[in-house]
Amino acid sequence: MAQKIRILICDNTQFWEDTWNCWVDPDRFEVQEVQPDAFTIFDYICNYHPHIIVLLADMKHISGFGMIKAVSAIPNYFPQFIITDPDPTTEKKNFAQKAGAAFYLSRPYANTTIGEICSSIIQSPDYFLHCPVYSPEQLVSTTLHSLSIPANLKGYRYLRHAILLALRGSRELESITKGLYPAIAKEFNTTPVSVERAIRHAIVTSWDYCNPKELQNYFSDLSRKPSNSQFILTIAEKLQLDAEL
Repeated sequence: MAQKIRILICDNTQFWEDTWNCWVDPDRFEVQEVQPDAFTIFDYICNYHPHIIVLLADMKHISGFGMIKAVSAIPNYFPQFIITDPDPTTEKKNFAQKAGAAFYLSRPYANTTIGEICSSIIQSPDYFLHCPVYSPEQLVSTTLHSLSIPANLKGYRYLRHAILLALRGSRELESITKGLYPAIAKEFNTTPVSVERAIRHAIVTSWDYCNPKELQNYFSDLSRKPSNSQFILTIAEKLQLDAEL
């Protein structure tokens, strides 16, 4: 299942949380609303990294344009912004575009309008090329954490490196034993045997402690643990498919 696009609505004090599924496709989008307060919004953005953010042009503490600038300082995070304004002007529209907003929208607007705009944003052929939500390194780290593999395990580091190699189409993946393990061993100044054992231990840890529902997001058969190569290639393929929607 492809990764859902997270939309953060923060331009309205009267929430519509219970009705958004009527206006956007719940299989593609996940909608969250917060009060149009700059501190609350920025805190949510830092914690959850929504893909699309709907902001009021004039908010308490900071404008929507100022929020765009503040968010731009977050490393490796490039969300799309929709600025809404109850008092729109051509000057503010031009300013919104220069600030980096994808759309400048007059309020009030129909709920369906937001759904249509969000769909048009993600249907852009270069959306994921120019607007990555996470770097590959962050995506892999987040995935391994979700699978209950703690970062203090040696196998975590080796798996992370191996999955990144798979995402980059590295030739080392053509032979796990003769190519991948030696490449990782060289990178971390250890032995291929230690790499194989550490990765196997990390996978066992995931199978023992991860919620089965989370594992099923990646593996259809939970009756047997995947081999090291199966685990690495399955996770890499899943991340590629999610990015392509």
